[in-house]
Amino acid sequence: MIDPRCEAVLIADRNTGQFADQTHDVVRYETQPRGKIDIVYRSGRVYRYGPERVRILRNPARVPLPPGAKVEVRGAIWEYATEVWAFTGPVGAWWRIFSRR
Repeated sequence: MIDPRCEAVLIADRNTGQFADQTHDVVRYETQPRGKIDIVYRSGRVYRYGPERVRILRNPARVPLPPGAKVEVRGAIWEYATEVWAFTGPVGAWWRIFSRR
């Protein structure tokens, strides 16, 4: 299982090219010859992706939340947010928010 406070596994949609966070479904990944990456999902299925479709982000920075701070995601306040981690990578910043729920 991937530790979501240490790594983010992003997979790009084949049609749109938009990256989505798949970390919660990934058990492990392995780099193969010629840059291909095997992603092993919790279901047990293994998919091989080209390097243009996978981003592995590491070493995030924890963003301190002062008491009473509000975290807003897509226009909604996350009242129970407890932690925010910022990953940086070739596709820009990626933020992960943890909550008590």
